[in-house]
Amino acid sequence: MDRHPPVNADELGWLTEQQMIEVDRVMIEDLRIELIQMMENAGRHLASLIIDRFEPRSVTVLAGSGGADISVPPAVYRPLGVVPAPFDRGPILPCVRSH
Repeated sequence: MDRHPPVNADELGWLTEQQMIEVDRVMIEDLRIELIQMMENAGRHLASLIIDRFEPRSVTVLAGSGGADISVPPAVYRPLGVVPAPFDRGPILPCVRSH
């Protein structure tokens, strides 16, 4: 069974900007889950999805200038065989290139 089957975007629930702000507030203030922990979890699961789905030999991780994406420590990626190389040249579109 595919751990990450394709999903049609129309089948997903969507949050408005205000709803997402409230989710972040609840996570941080009510549940005491720090933003960095949320970023690490997101980074780890995204890396896992990419590796499982595309089986690349290597990947290049790019992050924009906002700083949040790059805050995910390399230790999160290493167990998955990914070594991120920070690239900060101003705003860029997120992408992953497999070799």
